[in-house]
Amino acid sequence: MTEPSTPRWREPLGVFALALVIIALLSLLSGAIPWLAANLVAAVGLVFFGLAHLVFKRIDADPKRFGVDLDTIPASQVLFGLAVTALIFPLFALGNHVWERQVLDRDFVPALENYRQWSPALQTRPPELTAPGARVWTARRAIHVELSSPEDAPGALSLNAHADAPVHWQSLGRTNLHVTDQNHTWELTPTAPLARYTLPPRTPEGQVQPLHTLTLTYDAPITSGAGNTAPGEPLTLKRGYAWILLWALTHLLLVALPEEYFYRGYLQTRLGQLLTHAEGHPRRFLGLTLANWLTSALFALGHLLVPVGGAILVTRAAVFFPSLLFGWMRERSGSIIAPVIFHAAANMMVLLVNVHYYSANA
Repeated sequence: MTEPSTPRWREPLGVFALALVIIALLSLLSGAIPWLAANLVAAVGLVFFGLAHLVFKRIDADPKRFGVDLDTIPASQVLFGLAVTALIFPLFALGNHVWERQVLDRDFVPALENYRQWSPALQTRPPELTAPGARVWTARRAIHVELSSPEDAPGALSLNAHADAPVHWQSLGRTNLHVTDQNHTWELTPTAPLARYTLPPRTPEGQVQPLHTLTLTYDAPITSGAGNTAPGEPLTLKRGYAWILLWALTHLLLVALPEEYFYRGYLQTRLGQLLTHAEGHPRRFLGLTLANWLTSALFALGHLLVPVGGAILVTRAAVFFPSLLFGWMRERSGSIIAPVIFHAAANMMVLLVNVHYYSANA
């Protein structure tokens, strides 16, 4: 392999544009293809890995020259990433608290119990019901149960829900709700062909929902991201701590690693070859290289223009600011390992802190 030559602008910008188009298409298609929706994070990661790898092969360059050396991971790189995380976390927690309380007007309810969560698989909403059956998913921490009954005989099918603690159901649409508090059992019966029930994450008294286990049984199939059941077969949902490890591995291996491989490994290095003085020193602005500033702008643009759930979210452009720190760590360490560690940790900070905030109408 040879030393990578200075590229033309069209190479890094063209590769970025291609990645953006592919990821946007995948995001839009995920709304119609359930298996793609369930694996969208992995698919996006493969796009970043694949495009950067193809460029490395095309220019006959050693990825190690781009800070990409996954064969050996020095402990110093890991410690660097963890040290930056330890320094930033208190500032992040304080800023996040001000944002949640003053801007979003959400209640702060700190408790260890908040870390018990439903399986992340339930966050994927199953396809629309086209026949008698039920579908279950979670959104904003609440459990949503939608029931479809025969059009000519609404109310012919009922769903039995049994929990390990008293809860508070809300029914939407024309439905009947029978509660037996003594046994924590509910009978949910649609009086129209289609009905929906919501189990909020709080009790009527405003306390954090103590529910740990919920078992649903319907006389028709039940579909959910956690699995499907046959008519009459129970579906048991449990809250627990396993999501923390699952999301930590997801953000490390499927989010932070491929994004840093592409943005800080490939893109920032190539832009750095273009944004230099005549003597070869990197151009800088406010102490950071122009390559870092531009890469961070593209990083924010990529997050802004890719729809989430079919919508463009302006707030996603805020990743520009942590991206500057990712870029600085890449240049300071000469590797993507430290920024990968901090990138994954930063994503987990959001998840671990935000479980303590609740909207008044949640």
